[in-house]
Amino acid sequence: MDWEELYQNWLSQRNADNDNLRLDLERQARTVIQNQKLADVTWHIQALEGQTPVDQNKRLFIVNVLRKGNQMPQLLFLPMLRTAVYEKNPSYNRSFLEPCMRCFGSRLVNSELISRYTENGTDYEKAGVASSFYWSFGLNGYGDIPHENLDDLRQKVQYWFLTEFVANKNIDVRRSIVAQLQLNLFKYPTKLSLEVIKAIYIGWIHPDQYIRNRIKIQLGLERSFMALPERKST
Repeated sequence: MDWEELYQNWLSQRNADNDNLRLDLERQARTVIQNQKLADVTWHIQALEGQTPVDQNKRLFIVNVLRKGNQMPQLLFLPMLRTAVYEKNPSYNRSFLEPCMRCFGSRLVNSELISRYTENGTDYEKAGVASSFYWSFGLNGYGDIPHENLDDLRQKVQYWFLTEFVANKNIDVRRSIVAQLQLNLFKYPTKLSLEVIKAIYIGWIHPDQYIRNRIKIQLGLERSFMALPERKST
């Protein structure tokens, strides 16, 4: 199958608002993937990693194709996770995580995100993986995604949220973490109690309005939510 030709046909039908033909092209592509006949994923990886507006449209085609079904080439798993981490839109990153969770399971997705990005990631990647965790845990068991026990991984991520928020001064990292930060002392072992106090203090006096707003919301002192500012470029 010529994926570039298929994509160009899909784009033409999308631009013409011809939903029937667009959906038919997506089904054709999905059939190839579901029958495990997709051996060469070079085109897909280039689209997932590219930075041009054309690549963005190609990514939209890919996620539309992968929106249904429970088969996906193993070779696309890590590129899809990386795209989710690098996606600036904290809602759109779901589109790359959900197929991975459906096809490979929530535990594997979260294990890979943790091992690849929390310890050794750049600040841009740490901000991106923090946003990704919202979906990678929240979608566990949702719809046709199998439910798995993730309590151990969730605890590891919660501890990472706390220690990273305190230690890392990067504003995008702190912005991406703060809305998911647990500030209840009883949620942590005694050795992290001081880190909770530090996190509250940092957020309370922080010069960034979004971080101050979210800390107050976490403490039950504010009800009006501010939108997450766009992450800065890598």
